[in-house]
Amino acid sequence: MKYAHSVECWKDDQLVGGVYGLAIGGIFFAESMFSVMPNGSKIALLNLVARLWRTGFRILDVQFLNDHLLQFGAYEISKNEFQAKLQKAIQLEVDILSFGKTDNDFFDCLSTFLQARIEMS
Repeated sequence: MKYAHSVECWKDDQLVGGVYGLAIGGIFFAESMFSVMPNGSKIALLNLVARLWRTGFRILDVQFLNDHLLQFGAYEISKNEFQAKLQKAIQLEVDILSFGKTDNDFFDCLSTFLQARIEMS
């Protein structure tokens, strides 16, 4: 039904990190991240953020802040602000799967995402 998604990092046919959650409208609710090798979850999160940006998502809900998420630019908003943004974003018709699935697709997306972030700075 295209609600539950995972972004996985593999090395030598072994799952080494990832993030999973639910996509509803233009919001991705990240449920959990894991890593069995250094930076596995960071690569998965970066992949997810670039894909969400590319496909038009408006909110990545990480539930709570920690140092790991702060280094990627996560920030806290009030409950009222979240509810207002939620009402708008949930109405969007975006599809995280509308973007490619290969490593090259990811690198192209990541490059475009990072360039856009640099130009905004």
